[in-house]
Amino acid sequence: MSAFIDKAKQYTKIDELISEVLRLFIERIEVGERTEKWSRTAMQEISIYYRDIGLLDNVIELQTNESTQQKPSEVA
Repeated sequence: MSAFIDKAKQYTKIDELISEVLRLFIERIEVGERTEKWSRTAMQEISIYYRDIGLLDNVIELQTNESTQQKPSEVA
């Protein structure tokens, strides 16, 4: 994750989303199937995998799990 942060420090202000920035930060984007076939407004799952981090939802869950495991439990 530190590699991602080092890259992000170079781009503190992004005025325009250009291909160079996308290639630097995004590894891949996965678009799931629509919940209703042929519907233009049906929900779809979109997952963005970042370079050096992976899927951001997984990183947040891992950090949350690690922080709850590290807290000492109090016994009254």
